[in-house]
Amino acid sequence: MPVYSDKNSNDLKCVWMSAGLVNYKLCDLDFNCEHCEFHHAMQGTEHSSTTQHNEHSEIVASNFTENTNQMVNACLNKLLEGCKIHLDRFYHSSHFWFKPEESDQVQIGIDNLSLKILYPLDRCILPQLGEHIQYGQLMAWLVRGEIMIPLYAPVKGEIAAVNPSYPLNVNVSADPLSDDTFILKIKSKDLAVDLKRKSYSTGGIENYQKKISGIKTYLQRSVGDHQPENIGLTLGDGGAMEQNLEKIMGSKLFREFIHDLFIRK
Repeated sequence: MPVYSDKNSNDLKCVWMSAGLVNYKLCDLDFNCEHCEFHHAMQGTEHSSTTQHNEHSEIVASNFTENTNQMVNACLNKLLEGCKIHLDRFYHSSHFWFKPEESDQVQIGIDNLSLKILYPLDRCILPQLGEHIQYGQLMAWLVRGEIMIPLYAPVKGEIAAVNPSYPLNVNVSADPLSDDTFILKIKSKDLAVDLKRKSYSTGGIENYQKKISGIKTYLQRSVGDHQPENIGLTLGDGGAMEQNLEKIMGSKLFREFIHDLFIRK
């Protein structure tokens, strides 16, 4: 990541700024992050006063690798706040969760982690009330600028309810979306059979784990990139964590990430 300035040693960019994780912060400690209060505040750890007498080049080299991992983990931890796995419902590889509401009806929602990854979303194109849906059928779209994310039906049946005011944009720094906020409801006479079959499936949880692993991998690629144009726009002042992953990863890498995670092969 670019940290050296064209001006002088007093204009060295903080590693958090160089990574695109804060808007503006210069380094006045010659990259001795171990003794930087700002660095520890961003990590959520206490400042240590322990001194080490290493050569300058060794300190910089070791700090780059360590700081990259610390920044990625800090961003990932913030993103995962409020994202929980609940045992009262099923998780599907289509990024939906669904749980029984009645003997022949289920509530369906989008897991919070998917919404945080895609933040900010413009709108959701949903099926019509009364429409009949087959399992695995393309039934909805999430729209994010020019990106269209397809959503596939986790169960078959009839659309019994649609939530037109479903809050798409989950703010990572504010209260997360309620885990029980549904986007639509599906009614099916074969629901009991479908749920029994899906109760043995681990695909939804495996997909959730894939998202977490994917976020970390792509963040490492973006934070460790030495090309500033690929880092994306910088974050808010004061060390506030950016909630728009595209601004951290850069548009090109973000689109690759979304295609890898949300677009069926």
